[in-house]
Amino acid sequence: MTAITRTLALSVALLLGGGNTLEAQDPTPDQDAFRAHFQEALDALRTENLAGYASHLEQALPLLGRGHINRPFVQYHLARAAAMAGDSVAAARWLATMLAERIEGLMLYYSAYDSAFATVRETRPFKAVFRQVDTLSVTATHVQGNVYVLEGAGCQIAAQVGRDGILLVDAGYALGAPAVVRALSKLSKAPVRYLINTHSHEDHVGGNATLGAQAAVIAHPTTRDALMKPQPFIDGVVVPPHTGRSLPTLMVSSPIEIEFNGETIRIVPFPGHTEGDLIVSFEESNVVHVGDRYFPGASPYIAPADDVTAHLARVDSLVQEMTAETKVISGHGPVTPAAQFNAAHQATIELVEFVRMGMRAKKTLDQVKMDGKARGFPERWVEGIYRALQEEQ
Repeated sequence: MTAITRTLALSVALLLGGGNTLEAQDPTPDQDAFRAHFQEALDALRTENLAGYASHLEQALPLLGRGHINRPFVQYHLARAAAMAGDSVAAARWLATMLAERIEGLMLYYSAYDSAFATVRETRPFKAVFRQVDTLSVTATHVQGNVYVLEGAGCQIAAQVGRDGILLVDAGYALGAPAVVRALSKLSKAPVRYLINTHSHEDHVGGNATLGAQAAVIAHPTTRDALMKPQPFIDGVVVPPHTGRSLPTLMVSSPIEIEFNGETIRIVPFPGHTEGDLIVSFEESNVVHVGDRYFPGASPYIAPADDVTAHLARVDSLVQEMTAETKVISGHGPVTPAAQFNAAHQATIELVEFVRMGMRAKKTLDQVKMDGKARGFPERWVEGIYRALQEEQ
């Protein structure tokens, strides 16, 4: 099978939803149109229709506003389409645009392992984009207490700073690590003593070797196991296994507490987005980093590896621990108040109960989807919950 005919199965899962995935964006007709165009782009790619692949991607992109979590993914595919056509200038331009918009511009990291870019990787325009990374800026913003959030390295990194040194939650992409070091130097001259990985995805662990050079790197055992294997991005794009200092050194498989900088820090397994998710609570600062277990927005979110009932129970317990002053840091998106986090959880509860009622009434998936449409529930959300609940029966 040629590179052009690869199905990009993970692309579909990430952008179109699948299994029990519910995306974090509010439903709009434009977003539904974006998904349709993206699916048509993939269909064109399967038939080696590069012009159609690029055309449908170009139609999808304007339907995603600046700041939309899926926008850089479409931009990456546009760069990919240009590279497949041998247009190094256009490929570089799309990557540069993605980088400039700062949503997750460092996704260009994957192009180093993507065969679609093989013919343009050594060209001058392509190399120029990667030189722009050298001037990347990561911004540090005070959240509350001892905790800051660092933005611009691929994910939202939490930094707890004090007399004992620095504790980080997540590390961003490897390409962003030097910029993170520069940002941290403005907060403290002390070294990073702890680095906690919320899960195994590259945009959260890529900077481990640099940022965790003098630190204890903490993760769930399944995260370490995952990092020791090749990491898929999209079909045909695989990142090599992590080795050496990039691997976690301390494993957490049950809740633990550590004392650092005069503060109690709770690290709790919270599987769902992956089997090895961790959430981190800074007790005195009243800040919680939940990794990719929550994306700010009004719509429900249940992750691909999740169990619906277990998810609701876990989030219930987390909400009970929050106060009105709690701030929530997610892997992607702005810092949010506890009330917004709880509103998303309540929306999830409402949708789950709606689907359960339909299933108790022996309604088919199509019937429940039709009922949900009348209530304003997108069909993909209803289907995700329906199929997940079937798995629990």
